[in-house]
Amino acid sequence: MKLIGLCGRSGSGKSECSRFISEMRIAVIDSDIVYRSLTVKGSPLLKELTDSFGVGIIDENGSLDRKKLSRIVFNDDKHLTKLNNITHKHILKNIIEWAEKAALSSKGGLVVVQAPLLFESGFNEKCDITVCVLTSDEQCLNRLQNRDELSPEQAKIRLSKQKDNSFLKKKCDYIINNDSDLITLKKNTERVFTEIIGVKE
Repeated sequence: MKLIGLCGRSGSGKSECSRFISEMRIAVIDSDIVYRSLTVKGSPLLKELTDSFGVGIIDENGSLDRKKLSRIVFNDDKHLTKLNNITHKHILKNIIEWAEKAALSSKGGLVVVQAPLLFESGFNEKCDITVCVLTSDEQCLNRLQNRDELSPEQAKIRLSKQKDNSFLKKKCDYIINNDSDLITLKKNTERVFTEIIGVKE
């Protein structure tokens, strides 16, 4: 198994890249889906979260209400740090377990993990290769506002908590630029991952 970390700021286009990677028959694991699976009603992680942030973060189905939790943590750096300390260990453990199974049917044994907080979580240290998706802050802000129904100020706060593009450029092994349309993004993604798997087009 070879682990590849895929990161990028919120709204950079990681989900679209992941879709194009999957079309290349490479397994992709979305850390956000792993997180959701760990915060259902009665889960150990959800109990830790309610112990720290209160039962007000529970939705009507007994699972985590992510929007309510976000309103708490993104306005307070101490709360955000506490959240990351609680969640990262659970998420990383499960990602490894999911990846080991996914590698069995993936091209070349490659497993791509879509992880917005790749470096913040320390998961980059588990990866053989790191790849970032880059787009302008302006594009990220626009997508965040439209996708997550955030105000301009809320979107700016969300991005301010994440590593910037200059950091990602320095730290990642490969860069996928998302500064045009989806067709170009697909070509950029395929070019990078063709190089990674060592297959000439």
